[in-house]
Amino acid sequence: MITPTELYYSKDHIWIKVEDNRVRLGITGFAQTTLGEIVFLDLPEEGNSLTINNSFGDVGFIETTPNL
Repeated sequence: MITPTELYYSKDHIWIKVEDNRVRLGITGFAQTTLGEIVFLDLPEEGNSLTINNSFGDVGFIETTPNL
């Protein structure tokens, strides 16, 4: 399995990629097959600042709801 080096991963199989002043979110292939369909996504509004090591939203899967 190849793991992209430009991605940062959480213990809940969520990844982020920093692109200039923006961040792209995604979930790993493992999460896609294990956790099921995404049923909701709660993110801060564009332009809000985030704090390192603090949760900033939620993603809801059929099986679980990890913090982002």
